[in-house]
Amino acid sequence: IDRYFAIVRPLSAFYRQYKRRLISGLLVVATILVLATAAPSFFLTGVYQDETTFCDFTGATSSVSYYLVLNTFALYIIPVLLICISYGRVIFYMKNYVRPGEWQSRGDH
Repeated sequence: IDRYFAIVRPLSAFYRQYKRRLISGLLVVATILVLATAAPSFFLTGVYQDETTFCDFTGATSSVSYYLVLNTFALYIIPVLLICISYGRVIFYMKNYVRPGEWQSRGDH
């Protein structure tokens, strides 16, 4: 989000005024979400007694499977999609950007 504002709306009053708060708030929210969704994994994983070099979800039930699928979406797939959308918007903006004075100079030729 910060890169989007820095490239697409660098002179935005909102961006200039709330940049530090925005970044700090997003970092706090991201940290809380990651800790809240990843913490149960510590309690769900275990080590097989006869195979101590292999960790696995030893008591995997259907609810644990649902948690793992939702965790994968929350921690990997959704953030990657948001990053791709943000960068796509930045690329679209940069591709269609007309520098000041460039449009008039094209018409003169």
